[in-house]
Amino acid sequence: MIRGRTEVEEDFTVMQVIVEGQKGESRLRYIVDLYDEYDHEKGTTSMAWTTGYTCTIAASQEITGYSLDTNGRGIGEKYLIASIY
Repeated sequence: MIRGRTEVEEDFTVMQVIVEGQKGESRLRYIVDLYDEYDHEKGTTSMAWTTGYTCTIAASQEITGYSLDTNGRGIGEKYLIASIY
């Protein structure tokens, strides 16, 4: 249950991430599908689990100076091409 609420708002998250690129001479394409739903046992919403916790960790690491660009990890916003948007 969400703190401060008297009723449970169950939710679910559906997402597909497509990453395309080139490594050497090879064109690569990875597709990741995600489905998550409200956790009745823990009372955790899908939105909190799939985005809230992840954003909190990334923000914490950025603030403390941890480089998110190590080992192939990075913040998506760093790789957007602003002129497209």
